[in-house]
Amino acid sequence: MANLYGDNYNNSQVVVPKVKVDAKDYGGRERVSFDEHTFVANVVAIGDVLNLGPIPKGARVLDVEVYSGDLGTTGVFDLGYSAGDEGLETADPNAFIIGVAGTAVALQKMSTEAAINPGLGKVFLDKCFLTATFTTATDAALGVNLKAIVKYAID
Repeated sequence: MANLYGDNYNNSQVVVPKVKVDAKDYGGRERVSFDEHTFVANVVAIGDVLNLGPIPKGARVLDVEVYSGDLGTTGVFDLGYSAGDEGLETADPNAFIIGVAGTAVALQKMSTEAAINPGLGKVFLDKCFLTATFTTATDAALGVNLKAIVKYAID
């Protein structure tokens, strides 16, 4: 039977001399970026992008949650992030959750997705913003509220 170690465990407990572990990885404080949007028109087209709250430079993403009211029989969108303010991050429109169906009133979390998305645990090299990119159109968005939360550790 072999003992295996996570990278941070190995750096802080096994190797000599010890390698300092980033505060956001051990003992970091969880922060939250919250934003919401109420649609003022019925139509949301394929490719429309809803820009939401910031993801700060240096943040390690722990989870992303989204709540959407009923957008009708269509209204599917992906959650990802914008390009970075300093050009160090390339936009990834579906890094967090792929295929959020706005057809039911529900909460969806990145951490409960069947597939591990590339945004889980990602450390951002510069400031970006959460984005919802619509992959199908809807004509029933008027008055529907969408709430989005990014949970991250930064220090």
